[in-house]
Amino acid sequence: MQAFKRFDRAVAVGVFTLSAMCLTALTVRFHTLQSQLASSKEQASTADVANASQELDKLSLPQNKTFILCNRSSDNIEIRNFSVAYWDQEEQLQIMNAVQHGWTTYILHGGESKSVQLGDWPGSYAIFAIDTKRNNLPRLLAGDSNRSSNTCIEIGN
Repeated sequence: MQAFKRFDRAVAVGVFTLSAMCLTALTVRFHTLQSQLASSKEQASTADVANASQELDKLSLPQNKTFILCNRSSDNIEIRNFSVAYWDQEEQLQIMNAVQHGWTTYILHGGESKSVQLGDWPGSYAIFAIDTKRNNLPRLLAGDSNRSSNTCIEIGN
C-alpha cells in the first residue's frame, strides 16, 4: 500500500510538474505573440502613415485663380447662381454661395467676359459650381482651377 501511495504521489508530482511546465510554456508563448502583435501593429501603423503621406504628396489640390467667366458662344447665357470654394489667407478652405452674398441673375452676352467680386469674397476660386440657363435650358457647370483655362471659366461651349 505504501508503494501504491508513493506511486500516486510520484504521478501527482509528475502531472503537476508537467502541468506547470506547460502553463509556463504557454504563458511565455502568449506574451511572445502579444509582443509580436504589438510590434506588427506599430509597423503597420508606421507603414500606413508612410503610404498615406506618399499618396498625399501625389495629390495636387487646386490653387486659387481669379473668378472670371467667359462666354465664347454667340448666345446670351443667364448666370443664375454660383458657388465657389477657395483658400483664404490662413490656407483654410472657405465656401461662398453668390445668392447669399447679394448676387442677382446676370446675363453674360455672347463674347463677353466678366470678373466677379462680391462682398468680402476675394474673387478667387479653387472649385466652382455655376447654375446657368442658355436658350431656356438650365445647365449646371462644375470644375476646379486645375481644369479650367488659364484666363477664365468658359461657360458658353
